[in-house]
Amino acid sequence: SINQVIVKGNYDLVNTHLIHADFWGAMIKRLMNRKMVLVSGKHGYDEIFMNKHGFDPNARMYNLYYWLAYTAERFIDRSYSISKGLMKLMVSNGISKSEKIDLIYYGFDLNYQGSKNMPDKRYSDLQLIIVGRLIPLKGHAYVFETISDLAKRFPNLKLVIVGSGDYKETLIQKTKDLGIEEQVIFTGFRRDVMELVANSDIMIVPSTSEGFGLVFMEAFETKTPVVAFDVPAGNEIIVDGHSGHLVKPYDTTELKEKIADLIEHPEKRTLFADQAYERLKEFFTLDRMTDETIAFYQKVLDAKQA
Repeated sequence: SINQVIVKGNYDLVNTHLIHADFWGAMIKRLMNRKMVLVSGKHGYDEIFMNKHGFDPNARMYNLYYWLAYTAERFIDRSYSISKGLMKLMVSNGISKSEKIDLIYYGFDLNYQGSKNMPDKRYSDLQLIIVGRLIPLKGHAYVFETISDLAKRFPNLKLVIVGSGDYKETLIQKTKDLGIEEQVIFTGFRRDVMELVANSDIMIVPSTSEGFGLVFMEAFETKTPVVAFDVPAGNEIIVDGHSGHLVKPYDTTELKEKIADLIEHPEKRTLFADQAYERLKEFFTLDRMTDETIAFYQKVLDAKQA
C-alpha cells in the first residue's frame, strides 16, 4: 500500500501529483498520524469544470473534485503550480491559500533530431495543425469555423487534427455541417507528433485553458509558429507578436485573420519561430525547473524544522 511504502522509505518529504495522489497522501498523513512533510504539484484542474469555464477564476463548481481537492489541501504543507493561471484558479476557488503556493514552470530538455522537409508528414503544401485530445476544452470547433473562409483565400490549405478522444464523432459531424470535410484531416493518435508539427506551417492552440501546454514546447522546439487564444497558460508562454500570435478568447474573426497573417507572411513565421525557440532554450529549461524544485523542497523542510 501507499502507507507501507511511506513507512518503509522513512522519507523526509513526499511529493504528490494530481487529485488521487493528493487525497490519499493527505489521508495517510491525517489518519495514520504520519509526520512526513507533504507537498503537492498542481498540474491541472477538474476537466468537467474546464470544459465549461476554462480557467475562469470567478466561476464556481462545488462538485466531488472540488471537495476532494479542498480536503486534501488542508493537510498539505505547501503546493506549487505549473502556471499562474492555474495558481490563481486554485486560490480564487478557496482550495489553496496564496501564502502556501508557489509557481514553478515546467522545464524541458527537448532535442528534436528530425527534419522539416519530410514529404510523408505533409498532407498539403499549406498545412495547419492542432495537437491534443479530442475533447471540448481543446477548442477545435473554433478553428473549424474559420476554415471555410480561409480555404477560399488559400485553396491548398489543410488542417491536420492529431489526437483521439470521445469528441471525435461530434467534430467529424461538425466538419460535414460546415462543408469543410475535404480540408480537415483526422489522423487519430500518432507517435510521430514532433515530426508532424515540424512539417506543418502553423500550429493552432485553440484551447479554452491549459494547465501548461506541452504542445507549445513542441512547436517552439521544431520552430513551428503558434496562434493561440489569450488564455492561461498560453498567454504565459507566448509573448504576443514576438514568439507567436495571441487572439482575443474565442473570437473566430480575429483567429482567422491572425492565421491568415502568418500564411501571407512567411518571414514573420520564421521570425516568430526563431524567437520562440530562443525562449524555450533560455527559460523553459530542465535545469531551471530542477533548481527551482530543489529550492522549493528546501524551503518547505526548513520551515518545518524552524
